[in-house]
Amino acid sequence: MRQEIRQFLREDAAITSAWRGILEEGRRGGTSFDELAGRLDTVVADQYEQSFEQLSKVHPSPELPSAATLETLRNYAEVRRNASRALAEGLRAKDARQIREAMEQARRAGQPLQQGGSAGSAAGR
Repeated sequence: MRQEIRQFLREDAAITSAWRGILEEGRRGGTSFDELAGRLDTVVADQYEQSFEQLSKVHPSPELPSAATLETLRNYAEVRRNASRALAEGLRAKDARQIREAMEQARRAGQPLQQGGSAGSAAGR
């Protein structure tokens, strides 16, 4: 379980970096909303989907300290997946309200280390 948590945290850092890169590319212009949406789907949403599925395959004993961390990370991956998909849909529809709501949803997800205690210290248990 600790290995799964550490792997997720590494993958999340890469996905988050890619998400920021896609948003920055959109700010610079020259890329269509459809292209940005496609990249969000494949580089962000699909990766969070895979992470969610991977974390969902692990079934620790509820008494283990890492069990709560694992559940927190599953929820985080699900929220980030849903937010990135909503953002991609908003970009395709050119719906400013949906784009804002998706960005707010992603922001509310926070960072996995901030949720439900310290996932980083739980990964070492």
